[in-house]
Amino acid sequence: MSTVLRPFRGVSAEQRLAQRRADLLDAGLDEIAEVGVAKLRMSSVCERAGLTQRYFYEHFRNRDELLDALHETMISDLITRTVAAVEAEPLDLKVRARVAVTTFLDFFTEEPRRARLYTEGATLPALATRKAEGIRRYAEQAARQVCAVYGETDAKTQARIALAALVVVNGNAVVTLAWHNGEIDTPRDEYIDLLAQIFVDALVGVHQH
Repeated sequence: MSTVLRPFRGVSAEQRLAQRRADLLDAGLDEIAEVGVAKLRMSSVCERAGLTQRYFYEHFRNRDELLDALHETMISDLITRTVAAVEAEPLDLKVRARVAVTTFLDFFTEEPRRARLYTEGATLPALATRKAEGIRRYAEQAARQVCAVYGETDAKTQARIALAALVVVNGNAVVTLAWHNGEIDTPRDEYIDLLAQIFVDALVGVHQH
């Protein structure tokens, strides 16, 4: 006999399930902000979320799956926000590059919990793989934006643009987190302009050759 899931106090079972997952993800970020990725514990996350471990297992088999979900959510949100911000601008490579760099910077500055998750992600092999995949996805979006500015290009040029975007985005990610952590003493606007110009120079050079 199948189980009938009925609303409780006007909230559907699906909504309650989604809310518990959101609470666990939020508690996971809080725990990372306090103790770091390596010391994240399922029991502590459940306690922060005000949920029993039974509800944890509704969504995740273990802490690694929670970390994977946290990183996937973070990267997806970053890409969605960046694409929306960039596509709201004219088809000007420098303007769009500056908006992309600004969005990336603000995404981590406004939410330090994300910065710690991203920075410490490489300490765990499984999460390091997810992090690398996220960078590739972000770079693919950047390459698409460049191609949109240039218009129709041949397959070889598209491949070169994609590779250049991956190199620049990787560097941008590393340096931006260093800037966020206070390791680079450059004013914000100057920093954004510099990284945007580096991106433009790299991609223009690739397109011209």
